[in-house]
Amino acid sequence: MPRAAASGPAGAEERDASRPAARTPALPLSRLLLSGTVVGSVLSAFGSHWALAVSSAWLPVYLQTQLDLTASTASVALSAVSVLSLLLLLTVPALVDRRKRRGRAGRATDGLAQGAAVLVSGAALALLPFAGQRAAQLVLVAVAFAAHAVAIPLHYVTAAAVVPAARRGAVFGVVAATGTLPGMFVPYLTGRLVDSATSEAAGYSTAFLLSAAVMAVCGAVAMLAIRPDRDARALGGEG
Repeated sequence: MPRAAASGPAGAEERDASRPAARTPALPLSRLLLSGTVVGSVLSAFGSHWALAVSSAWLPVYLQTQLDLTASTASVALSAVSVLSLLLLLTVPALVDRRKRRGRAGRATDGLAQGAAVLVSGAALALLPFAGQRAAQLVLVAVAFAAHAVAIPLHYVTAAAVVPAARRGAVFGVVAATGTLPGMFVPYLTGRLVDSATSEAAGYSTAFLLSAAVMAVCGAVAMLAIRPDRDARALGGEG
């Protein structure tokens, strides 16, 4: 004689356990990409790569033609910028990670660090055309073209924190393509501004002020928009 089906709470639990788990429908890619944290991360990367594109294509020429540095002295200045950038990359992300491990993650840890890095670089670039002394100019060059690098690793970290693991490949592809766009047109744009100005100095001033404005907007929006805890709850990420 077949055994009667279990009844009551225990029987209900057995029947629920035997059913396949319902799959949570995947969020549309557009919703993931338009979340505040992902948008802020893309903008911080965009601003950082804008400065990187300017420095890669035009900083060596600027140092020699506008600051009157010799080729060897310009090489030393470029090396100093690279060293400062490396030091910031080794220290700031490590401090952010330490803060997270101590349970202090959030806006101050994730958004402010990368947004402020781009904003500080933009501010230094905006001041550069108005600096009169050589020492001040070199300090501003170092800050403008080194501080922004902090945003490059951090923007992937914040995007990963809010995007479910199954969708990170697609999101990272879009984030990488969008964030690195300045490399495609900024060197040409800078060259056009320099060539079309009444003088090279005026052209560099216009190019630097435009770059500073773009970086200021990107950095400020990143600082305001990046909210990993909030967006992770909404999107099913790790937080």
